[in-house]
Amino acid sequence: MNSLSRSLFYSLYIISFVTFLISVEIALISMLAVCVINLIILVLKRNQNEAQSKLPHWFAWSIHGLVLIAVYMAYFGVANIVGSGRKHSARMAVSTLRTLHWAERQCIPKLGRVCTIGELKGEVKNDQFNTTLLRHDFKRVIDQKSQKEYGRLGQYYILVDNHQDQGRWLAYTWPVNDPTLQAFCIDQDEEIMELPISKESGAHYLGLENAPKIDACLGSLHINPNPPQTQAQLEAIAQGKKPPPHTHLGEDQKEWQRWRGRRTRISKSRK
Repeated sequence: MNSLSRSLFYSLYIISFVTFLISVEIALISMLAVCVINLIILVLKRNQNEAQSKLPHWFAWSIHGLVLIAVYMAYFGVANIVGSGRKHSARMAVSTLRTLHWAERQCIPKLGRVCTIGELKGEVKNDQFNTTLLRHDFKRVIDQKSQKEYGRLGQYYILVDNHQDQGRWLAYTWPVNDPTLQAFCIDQDEEIMELPISKESGAHYLGLENAPKIDACLGSLHINPNPPQTQAQLEAIAQGKKPPPHTHLGEDQKEWQRWRGRRTRISKSRK
């Protein structure tokens, strides 16, 4: 590598690091571009007699590449991994509620009431219903203080109860100990509501000590599941964007929103 190529090689590195003074995004783009350009320089300037002399340049190129990867992971990668994990946890929580909803639809006609988790697990014997409808790792939990029955699957607790209001029943799932996870509820019509975490304090419900009351998520969307579109939704649609979900104020005075912004197939068939 001649002196001109060597000067260009290291000047590009210096320029790429200087762009951090502008913004991280621009610096990442410039570092990637420099990585490619300098690789081309190293490959095109091949000379067998200079094999040993090029080792420091390859070493500099490798260090620059490692810095590029490290900065990207620190700025974007870790956040994306964490975000993907939370989305997966949310999907699993909703899937648990929908499985519970299916199990109740099998059990309620037999007993004429909402079935307990113990009955759905087959751990509480009943003459009219004695079938296991929940997966084996769905645990039945009895709170030692209140003697109330809960379920647990993975990172979430589950609560199911009869609201005693014209056949309405509700079930909830909320995090065991991770304040970055949200809570969900489902009703007899498979209307699924989500309670996003608070930016200031994290999860609104966490552990058995702070479990939701059975009517916590009840609100206007359970009475009128097809409200008119809000101004924010109309503006988003006009701009070709995904509209925000419908929300309502629950009995717990917290703002619940419809999961994914749309109703399930079962809930649409019932109202």
